[in-house]
Amino acid sequence: MCPACVATAAWIVGGVTSAGGIAALAVKLNHKESDVNTDVSNSVRPRVASREAWLRARKALLAKEKAFNIE
Repeated sequence: MCPACVATAAWIVGGVTSAGGIAALAVKLNHKESDVNTDVSNSVRPRVASREAWLRARKALLAKEKAFNIE
């Protein structure tokens, strides 16, 4: 049997028959318990700013980007 046939047979035996199943298998194989953050209360949330504050910060960043690209 060719390598592709062997791999396909292994996937079928493993219960993986679709691209979604293959992706789920890959995620399952790469999943580590230590990587999972189940404590939602300690999660970092993004800051929320008013439109005016965001626009001021965006314009300041744009000015820095333009100055960097000119040099």
